[in-house]
Amino acid sequence: MAESISRITFFDNGDLRYHAQVQALSSPTLDAESTYAFTITSQKRLSKAPSEELVKFLVCLSKSDLLRLSGLIQRAVAAAPCEETAHGLL
Repeated sequence: MAESISRITFFDNGDLRYHAQVQALSSPTLDAESTYAFTITSQKRLSKAPSEELVKFLVCLSKSDLLRLSGLIQRAVAAAPCEETAHGLL
């Protein structure tokens, strides 16, 4: 794997954290189109190994598929009437 392009913490309640990361993959056997690893990991601060991250989801995507996923997320968020209903709070 190459260096990380981006990594965010998208959930943190003080004990449990979820991170999302996108990394470009480089390999002579991969297709000419760029390939990326999209990973979601969790981390529990109150565990015996608080710095350990567990992989919850990992998928390798082409650049076009990763952009389609990004577009889907953006359209879904834009279509939500407000932040509270998007999170099921109302």
